[in-house]
Amino acid sequence: MPRVRVSAKALIVRQNQVLAIENHGPELFYTLPGGGQHYGENLIQTIERECREELNRAVAADAVDFHRDHSR
Repeated sequence: MPRVRVSAKALIVRQNQVLAIENHGPELFYTLPGGGQHYGENLIQTIERECREELNRAVAADAVDFHRDHSR
């Protein structure tokens, strides 16, 4: 049976601008803040923790508006 990894991303919009994280690899690319769910967390808690870790800011997530299943 394949292992399941649950993750969450935050879409933060302020004044019609989307907050994205700049990543440097072979090429420049952008991602939304987020990451893997820890045991015992719900998706809201995952988003809030990941934003604290990646943005060094507290956010209050109030809802999960979208989800999808994905496999590699």
